[in-house]
Amino acid sequence: MQKVMNRTLGGKIVSASSSISNYKNCHEEIYQVTFMRADNRKMTISVDKDIYDKCKNAAQKVIFDIDVVMEKEGDINHYDKKLTKARKVLFWGIDIDPDTYAKKMEEDLVWLSRYAKPLPAEKSKAGKVLSYIEGYFVSIIFFLSFFGVGLGLILAIPLTINHLKNQAEKYANYEVTKGEVIKQSSRNLDEDRYKIEYTIEYWVNDEKYVISDSLTQNMSSIWSGQYVLYDKNDPNNGLLCEYNNVAKAYLPGLQGNSEYTFFVVMAIVGVLFLFIGVKIYFFK
Repeated sequence: MQKVMNRTLGGKIVSASSSISNYKNCHEEIYQVTFMRADNRKMTISVDKDIYDKCKNAAQKVIFDIDVVMEKEGDINHYDKKLTKARKVLFWGIDIDPDTYAKKMEEDLVWLSRYAKPLPAEKSKAGKVLSYIEGYFVSIIFFLSFFGVGLGLILAIPLTINHLKNQAEKYANYEVTKGEVIKQSSRNLDEDRYKIEYTIEYWVNDEKYVISDSLTQNMSSIWSGQYVLYDKNDPNNGLLCEYNNVAKAYLPGLQGNSEYTFFVVMAIVGVLFLFIGVKIYFFK
């Protein structure tokens, strides 16, 4: 059921158009005007030739007296464009007093807001271009950030492997022997870290050697039995060491041998960051 309601509405003209109707072989020229209401919604109405001629120039301010034919009873945002017609133009262009027009638009906004929340104002062409440029640069920044971090994490895997293998080559001529921790003490640095000072005794060719050093780890002590890496030409220069699964050699320090888990995590996070970066840039 359609309902006709008379209402005065103001706004700015967006466009005016004319077309020929051939309904039942009756040639009739139809005129329509589209204007932007106070709630930033476009409304298209039928007009006669005189009103059409007045409204040809876009961006002109206008206040119409309109018979609105609603498709849904009581909702002006659902109306019949062909049957909704301007009875007359109350004010137009320079004939409108600015205060009168502003007051009318305020009244229209309050009334139209009963039916739907006003739309945000459309940006000018310059504003749209600026927003596009800003969005473009923001997407590039996000793309470079996520893509760069992801690529860095993935590249860190072969770099870390290469570094460990270089370390193994550096100590290729060193020997390994079993040592005994004869003294150690620890100091808590923070919640998860301890500094451990230790003394290790080891034997090479029936001669005893002693090394004293310190390390930082998340345990408050080290095992009493430890391996020592020493120079064959100078056994006195011993280093606490452990076997590294990636380098396939003994390397200085307590290795922990968690590289494979670390590599898997880096690869997963790296691929995820790459995917996010590509999605932000190419599918925004």
